[in-house]
Amino acid sequence: MQAKLETQASYSDASEAIDNTLVQFDYCEAINQDQRRQFYFYLEDAAKQGSVAAQQMFTGLTAKFYMHSQGLDDLPRDEFIRLRDKFNQQKVSYLEQASKHGSEKALIKLADLYRSQQISGNSLVKSYTLDRLIMEITNNNELYNRYAWFEQRQYSQLSEKELIEANNMFDDWLAEIHKNGTHYPNEK
Repeated sequence: MQAKLETQASYSDASEAIDNTLVQFDYCEAINQDQRRQFYFYLEDAAKQGSVAAQQMFTGLTAKFYMHSQGLDDLPRDEFIRLRDKFNQQKVSYLEQASKHGSEKALIKLADLYRSQQISGNSLVKSYTLDRLIMEITNNNELYNRYAWFEQRQYSQLSEKELIEANNMFDDWLAEIHKNGTHYPNEK
């Protein structure tokens, strides 16, 4: 199952593919709901402790699947929304942490989230910065070319002030990656 999830993590519709696999996994009679909840508790704990692999796996879960797997479907609407939003914020936090350890998967996911404006707050500058970081650390020519294309399209949309901000952000982020001394290439 682990190998299948890792393969699916590289799909463009990774979250949906992972959800489908995990839903199929739900049919396994040997694992009860308490054991499943315990697995997610351990996964989240490992992510909180800084495990890049756990952070990447955790961020591959959709909010819908996570809420269902934790038995939170029947909560009052406001509480459900609060917990779902908290889960989504935690995913972004883990993506940022993993990306600062040189995780190409995390950088790609963050760049895509900012580019599609699923995360607000200076989206264009951050997407541009992340695209440049991907280009800087990857050894994959196909990946490099894809993000070079994004970077070139975004360059003309940025003001001079935004370019300065993006360059500073790029320098800081790259320094953090080098300081951590790790690189997790995208194995696609």
